[in-house]
Formats: sequence, C-alpha cells, structure tokens
Amino acid sequence: MGSKLVIILIIFQKMAVFIYIFIFLFHSFGLIESKGGESGPVKSELLISEVLFNPFPEGCDFVEIYNNSGHAVDISGLFLATREASKALKQLTQLSVYQQYLAPGAYLAVTISPEGIRRFYKTRCEECLLKTQKFPTFTDQAGCVVLLNKNLEVLDEMNYDEGMHDQLISEVEGISLERISFTVAASRKDNWHSAAKSAGFATPGYQNSVVEVAAPTAGMVSVDPVVFTPNGDGLNDQLNISVKTDDLGWILNITILNCVGRVVRNLANNVTTGRSDQVVWDGLDGGFQKVQPGIYILNISLFNRDGRHRKVRRVCVVSDRL
Repeated sequence: MGSKLVIILIIFQKMAVFIYIFIFLFHSFGLIESKGGESGPVKSELLISEVLFNPFPEGCDFVEIYNNSGHAVDISGLFLATREASKALKQLTQLSVYQQYLAPGAYLAVTISPEGIRRFYKTRCEECLLKTQKFPTFTDQAGCVVLLNKNLEVLDEMNYDEGMHDQLISEVEGISLERISFTVAASRKDNWHSAAKSAGFATPGYQNSVVEVAAPTAGMVSVDPVVFTPNGDGLNDQLNISVKTDDLGWILNITILNCVGRVVRNLANNVTTGRSDQVVWDGLDGGFQKVQPGIYILNISLFNRDGRHRKVRRVCVVSDRL
C-alpha cells in the first residue's frame, strides 16, 4: 500500500511540473492573452463619461466610466484622483481590490454612496453602480477628475467648472456634466454638456442623454401611433412624441389642444432635451382626467440659446377602440 501511494505522489508531481512548463511556454509565445497587460487597462480603453460634482445636499458625487474597447476590461486596481494647483496628483482613491470586468460599451458609475445616487436619479441595474470606501473631493465650482491604472498612468482626465453647464440653466445643483463624444478628448470643454431634464438631469451607469448620435433623417418631431386608445388594455395606450435634434441645448414645449382650439394640457414646459428624447401623452388632461375621444392638435416648439426656433404642429386621434 505504501509503495502505491509513493508512485501516485510521484505521478502528481510530474503532472504539476508539466502543467507549469505548459503554461510558461504559452505565456512566453503569447498564446495566452491577458487583456490590458500587467499594468491593467491602457489609454483610450476606459474613458470618463459623466461627472456629478455638485450634488443635492443629501446626494453624492459620482464619476462614470465607459468601456471604449472591444473587449471586457478588468477595473481592479484603477484609481480616481484630482490635482493640486501645481498639477500634482492628490487624493488617490482605489476603486476596487477585487477582479471585476466591465463589458465593452458598458457604463459604470463610481460613488461612495450608491444610495445617494438612487435617491435622486434613475438607475438601470445594481452592478451599474460601484461603491468605494473613499472618494476624491470634487469642489462644486471647478476641479479636475483623473482616471489612472494600477501603475498610476493616466487613462483619461477632464477639467470641469460650473460654467460648462447650459447657459439656459440657472440652477446647476444636482445636474451632471455628460460627455458628448468618445472620439473627442475629455480635455475639450465643448465636449461636455448638462444632462437633459428629460433624463432626470443625470444618467448614472447607462448611456448619456447627450451622447453623439446620427443626425435625424425624418424630421425633428414624430408621433406614434397617430391613433391611440388610452383604455388600459396594453395596446396603443399612449402617444409617443419623439424629438431628435442635430445638436444640444434645445428647450421643448408641448401644448395639446382639442378640435375647437381649447388647451387641454401643457405636456412639456421648458424641458431641456438630449439629442434623442421621447415625451409620452397618456390621454389625460391637465386635471388628470381622461379626455373625450376625438382629434387633438399638438403645438410643439423648440428653441435654443443660439436663437434658433422650430415650431411643429402634429395631429393625433384619441379613440375608445380600434
């Protein structure tokens, strides 16, 4: 029995040595790929996508990261930081010590208090928010956000100030700055814009409300379905009003009138929009009572700070059956 045990141990030792040599050779010849290398992600793979630096009193700052690569990236070992006036890094904060992968095209909002984010903004999933033990101090007026890998190499960096918000917004507390394009450097101030009101003034952990999209080809405003039945049967219960613009900073107003020209409801009042937004009419009037079946007119106006105006009129039909 003892000799058999010795033979088994020898076999296991030889197998362990063989496996070690096998792995070593594969690494040496590059047959085993490690995304991002030993230093972790490289420049342009992970980008700063959104920053909330002036939260509500009971809210919390967050920095959103976007995976701009074509593969999952390990975010363990990443750091957030800010800078001194001398440009030296300060308040280096490690995001996570655990291996965690961010899927290609995915967003991740980093904060010290996920609850302080959920209290004020929509979130799409639990894993879209990452809680940290510490967080850099980002002042309400101006500052710098730096994203670094485990070797403290800068992956992305942006300088912010409250003047980067839309000039039509008088109170910027609780409104994030969103990146417009991932092909334009974060250092360019014109690549950032206030999050749209229609999105709740921030989009933590999912696509920005002002992200660059293709220019519309079928006009700025469309409605669907033209005939809808707000009877709660789950089929065509609401009117979807889609608004698409070629740039940012547009303000939307929608007034609904009945067939004799009487105002039924002010559906949107000075709402800041993203490049592609949707407003829903549920078939209720200003007193939240069901309107009578019939033809209704939508007076839609858009204007921006450059002085451009767009006025559109659309017609829809409220029916009690199809």
